[in-house]
Amino acid sequence: MKARSRFQLVVGVILFGLGAGEVCGDTLTWTAGTNDWHAVQNWTNWAEPAATRVPADGDTAVVTNAGARVLLAQPSAYLGALVISNAVVSCSNWDTTLYATNLTILKGGLLTCEGPFTNNAMSNRVCVTCSTLVIETNGAITVDGKGWAGGTGYYGDGQGPGGGGILSGTGGGGTSGYFFGGSYGGMGRIGNPKQCNLLNQTAYCCLATNTYGSAEAPLHPGSGGTAPHQTVSGYMGGSGGGAVRIVADHVVVNGKISANGTKPVGSSHGSGGSGGGIYITCSTITGTNGSITVNAGPS
Repeated sequence: MKARSRFQLVVGVILFGLGAGEVCGDTLTWTAGTNDWHAVQNWTNWAEPAATRVPADGDTAVVTNAGARVLLAQPSAYLGALVISNAVVSCSNWDTTLYATNLTILKGGLLTCEGPFTNNAMSNRVCVTCSTLVIETNGAITVDGKGWAGGTGYYGDGQGPGGGGILSGTGGGGTSGYFFGGSYGGMGRIGNPKQCNLLNQTAYCCLATNTYGSAEAPLHPGSGGTAPHQTVSGYMGGSGGGAVRIVADHVVVNGKISANGTKPVGSSHGSGGSGGGIYITCSTITGTNGSITVNAGPS
């Protein structure tokens, strides 16, 4: 059962200034593996080791320690610059914002968020406020499958306000269950046109009761799909794409930004999660061979 739901990408071209100013302060380099951004022992000030601290206003933070994963669970200082390469910066908590005059994501660099999450858990997203955002080739902001989780258990409903579920109907051989993908701004659907006809539904056979969000301001994560029919540990429906919010003067995307839903994990009869939301407000957006995608996960 294919989840065809996807949500509109909105790029608001609004002219305003964030006051780039002069970048000053120390350069702090991440020297740990996987650990907390706000723990001082994870940073080194090579120019003045005794002055090592968590990056403060005006500092340049460099995260290039190969394979490192930096966990940002509360807002950063307003950095002069942040450079990410061959490492991951992962945000948690909805109100966590990454502030910087210049944010550069180089080859192998990834900005993401924790997830997926359930209806009862803290939701996460990537939220950036900066003057200039540059994502170079093979760098990325990716929150694929970082929205609401897919369903678990025997045909369990997906998590989130648009979670995929089952609609019972009577076909030629008797009563059957029909499985819908996760919805968001678009509607999750049954992937088999024959089943749609048996249910006397529309040609698209969409579950229209659980859409949500705004096409002008897609701020929400995507919802999960229906769980497969086998209750095996680790089996689950596809998870929804996460949420990305970017406020900047200038955005350059030579790499990618994505908030795609994922396919189910495990056996058949599971459905995909809906795409998430990418909302960019900027003065200019450019790039060469870059991509910005918000697609639903396959069945």
